[in-house]
Amino acid sequence: MKKLFLFGVVLIFCSCENSGKSKFTKTIPEAQMEDVLYDLALLQAAEHTVDFKTNIKKVEMKTFLKDKYGLDSLTFVENNKAYAEDIKLYRKMNERVFQRLKQLDESLTMKGK
Repeated sequence: MKKLFLFGVVLIFCSCENSGKSKFTKTIPEAQMEDVLYDLALLQAAEHTVDFKTNIKKVEMKTFLKDKYGLDSLTFVENNKAYAEDIKLYRKMNERVFQRLKQLDESLTMKGK
């Protein structure tokens, strides 16, 4: 009985072992993934704008990804998870996206004055 219990415990620990390998692979180059994240941030911001909702046809993100980048949503999700596993790289990518959004905001603010 003890041997069976010990075998069960060992089996559980072996099955829970983290191999360190990602089950997702990065098939989208880093620069393109950054562009995708930037465009998606713009789309999400536009969805929350009253003028966008009333004056322009809503852009479907799935359609947008496919038309502009040739990506299906599954490929995007898998790549997003793969990049997110490397937290330092993902943070840098998102910081660059934020800087681009900030520059866009500043340029639009300057034009509005």
